[in-house]
Amino acid sequence: MYKRPITYTDFNGKEKTKTFYFNMTRPELMEMKRSPLYEMQEIVERIKGMENPDEELTYAEKDEIQERMGEILRNLVIQSYGIKSEDGERFSKRIGNRQFGAGEDFVETMAYDALYMEMLSDVSNLVKFVRAIVPADAQRSIDENMSAIEQELNNVMPINSGNA
Repeated sequence: MYKRPITYTDFNGKEKTKTFYFNMTRPELMEMKRSPLYEMQEIVERIKGMENPDEELTYAEKDEIQERMGEILRNLVIQSYGIKSEDGERFSKRIGNRQFGAGEDFVETMAYDALYMEMLSDVSNLVKFVRAIVPADAQRSIDENMSAIEQELNNVMPINSGNA
């Protein structure tokens, strides 16, 4: 479980700091149609697969990669965000009949805006987030793959670096 304080300005103009919780269980990871790690690896393979290794990505290609990374982050947040019960026994992601209703509601907040910008402004923040929301045994697999992924993505990220 990842316990994350986020400081943001709400839609009423009030600055707030609240703690939010994110977690992915082993069954949830196994049930995902596509692993976010696989999707990031796919992006890296595309970058590496360029005909000329010294070739620069076009602005359109960088924009497309950043857009896909944003989609990966959004999906991860929706699927990992939840409300922890006071006794620590439950972590609810469902609201009504919506399986990931809590996460869907969270992405409509300015807290998500702050988290999103932080994650995509520095790829290492995104890597830390992915690592923090998964069980310890899954972290080992991430550690084996993420340094190469992070290095390649830093060539086209962060979104605030002027690379886009």
